[in-house]
Amino acid sequence: MWERGFEQGDGLGKVRLLGGWGSVVGGGAFVVWLVFRPFPLTWSQVFGAAVGLSVAELLLRRWGWARRWGRRIPSPGRVVGALVSRVGVSLPLSGSRWGRARSVAVGLLLFGSVAGIMGWEAGQENQLLHDLREHGRRAEATVVAIAGRSEEGWPNYLAVRFVAPSGVVEAHIDVEGDSGRDLKPGGHVPVVYDPSDPSEVRHADFLGGSDAGGLRLGSVLFGLLAAGFLVGTVREVMRVKAETGAGETPDSPRTEA
Repeated sequence: MWERGFEQGDGLGKVRLLGGWGSVVGGGAFVVWLVFRPFPLTWSQVFGAAVGLSVAELLLRRWGWARRWGRRIPSPGRVVGALVSRVGVSLPLSGSRWGRARSVAVGLLLFGSVAGIMGWEAGQENQLLHDLREHGRRAEATVVAIAGRSEEGWPNYLAVRFVAPSGVVEAHIDVEGDSGRDLKPGGHVPVVYDPSDPSEVRHADFLGGSDAGGLRLGSVLFGLLAAGFLVGTVREVMRVKAETGAGETPDSPRTEA
């Protein structure tokens, strides 16, 4: 989204908004959220953020000062290349003609990372649910607070407290669908926890693995996107090599017919 260049009418030439950092920072932030989950996030919020960035791009493209400011920001590829060159390492795809291939490769890395993380989380969740079904212990938990709500406003993420042999345990659990619409602080929900680690706890009615199924589906979708970027990266590399073999150099400027 932020990698697209555009021609200016004031003689400044082709500029890339924010130097290409928008895509890297946005994708990196999503990967960090997947790993640490500091707060609940819905797909509508992700879509809204993407729309907001697109609108911001359209506005920035109309402001001359924003275009001039954007030209001063080095691209991620240039920054990485400068850092690595200091230790004497030669980067592949480092010429100017490889710019499109680098952009596609960044998409491959981002989507591939997301697919890998979601696939790993799906496997971990499946294993935990299996262990809870086989060896878990049931308990009656007290709702301490509503930690998250669905897009319809129903509670779907609860802070709960229950008593295990090791003592009082406070944890968070997910509630699916509209089953939590009547829940409120002070209410009670059935939970199943791991005796060896009581902080690993799930709602007793939701041990079927629907969350893991959603993660698997997300992993497959992001994996398909990563595969598309892989194909695009290979095509770009082959295109530049073909042009190089025809007598051009990867760093030579393009000539328009």
